Amino acid sequence: MLEDLSDRAIQGPEKVREEAAMWLARLARGLRAEEAPALREWLKDRVNRNIILDMARLWHGPDILALLSELIPTGPEPADPVSWRSVLFATLKVAVAVGLIVWIGSGWQPRLNFRSYWTHLQGSLVMPRALLAKGRYFTNVGERGQIALADGSSVTLNTDTRLGVLFSPYSRQVFVPYGEVSFHVAPDPNRPFSVLAGRRRFEALGTDFNVRVLTPDNVELTVTSGNVKVLYIPTRLPDTPETARLQDNMTFDDTTVGALETALLEPGLQFVRKIEANEADTLLAWHQGLVFFRDAPLAAALAELDRYTTTQFVLGDEKLRNIRIDGYFHTGDVAGLLRSLRKDFLIDSRRDPQGRVVLTALARPPNS
Repeated sequence: MLEDLSDRAIQGPEKVREEAAMWLARLARGLRAEEAPALREWLKDRVNRNIILDMARLWHGPDILALLSELIPTGPEPADPVSWRSVLFATLKVAVAVGLIVWIGSGWQPRLNFRSYWTHLQGSLVMPRALLAKGRYFTNVGERGQIALADGSSVTLNTDTRLGVLFSPYSRQVFVPYGEVSFHVAPDPNRPFSVLAGRRRFEALGTDFNVRVLTPDNVELTVTSGNVKVLYIPTRLPDTPETARLQDNMTFDDTTVGALETALLEPGLQFVRKIEANEADTLLAWHQGLVFFRDAPLAAALAELDRYTTTQFVLGDEKLRNIRIDGYFHTGDVAGLLRSLRKDFLIDSRRDPQGRVVLTALARPPNS
């Protein structure tokens, strides 16, 4: 009975887990004033509280837990029926289920946000295949990470990404609060693979696809093989005439994105288009530590390259904003980027007192 209670406590009803993931994403990006009352109301339910606190401990830091503690209603209530011993037992089972972790860097040494004692437990415990697997992972700016999951699936994390994993005997749940992740999903007809990102849920049985969280509400999906079902997760909006008119013009239909298709998904909007195989390779060039640009405005190219470095770029001349950039660049290679800008696009650079890279037009072509 102890094992059953611990599994239920950590898994929870699917709807509540989805709602908890959405609230945690909002807390991570900053809770808006109109959202706080709705969250306080949601936290009045003990099941909701138990699940969001467990997920916060798993995928977030003490700052999010502190925010939740301020929002959770106070007052006497019956003791929680799930003991700490049961949660600890489930944690021990996790140690056996989580797969091999392999990190790939591009000149950086990535860190694994993973409790160190789990590795020790994996070597010291001998028990049947666990019924529950969970883990949390992240990459810093400029890092990439590859993870082999317990079900045979694998994921690749791009720069500055956070990922949470929660597997049960009946479901495979993955959470992407921010960043970009490529998924290679092992088929399992009895357990659909579900990814929550932004305000969407993506379901696949066995396929390859890429999810990039552009903003807390907007997500880009690219499918290279198989099909991915996209489900919209409704969110309570303030009851005002403005939001009523907005929702009247929104579409909330689910859709399916197929192989060699990419989709831009916004609240109530979705734009799906076909792509060629070479365009898919370009979109996923970050796997090899590269970024490709084809006739891209310099401002847009710099915004993309910003993801891979802590260096800040400043346009010293606004006329440079729309200079068109072609070619490929190594992610994080600021020196190589500046050499290419000078040689191929006649753009000079200098460092200002704040350490920022200021770009200006060359007065004359550089000597060959």
